[in-house]
Amino acid sequence: MPSDVRVTSNLKGLEQLQKNLKTKLVAKLGIFASDNSRDDGGKTNAEIGAEHEFGVLSEGKPRRSFLKDPLEIKRKELLETANKVIKANIVKPDGARKIFELIGIAGEAIVQEAFESGGFGTWKPLSDFTIAKKGSDQILIETSQLRRSVISKVEKGE
Repeated sequence: MPSDVRVTSNLKGLEQLQKNLKTKLVAKLGIFASDNSRDDGGKTNAEIGAEHEFGVLSEGKPRRSFLKDPLEIKRKELLETANKVIKANIVKPDGARKIFELIGIAGEAIVQEAFESGGFGTWKPLSDFTIAKKGSDQILIETSQLRRSVISKVEKGE
């Protein structure tokens, strides 16, 4: 007796998953050449950023990491966000790119929060001399050019 059962399968989601998993992309976060110059024409944002990220003992500038340390401090939250983003986008067309874009944006948000919170309370306070000189006790915020120069981007990986 012939069967009236018909079996079909839709593998489009699986095919897209395979494609997304083969995509070699990376999310980069930092200060890039396009956002490097400053209005005053002095040091670049990258130069100023490096001074603060690593410190310059010879000039009395303590280390105030606004990239590495904040991402490490908020690593668990960033990984939770990445997990949600992956689940929501892994089978979508161009999902791989979207995943990396959203993870980069989450990294940007952590860096901005570090600027607002003094590196989540880890940055050495400004000296009284520096506060009097700049007229503010906000750490790493004078013109906000450094803060605005930190962005993320997605590039092809190796």
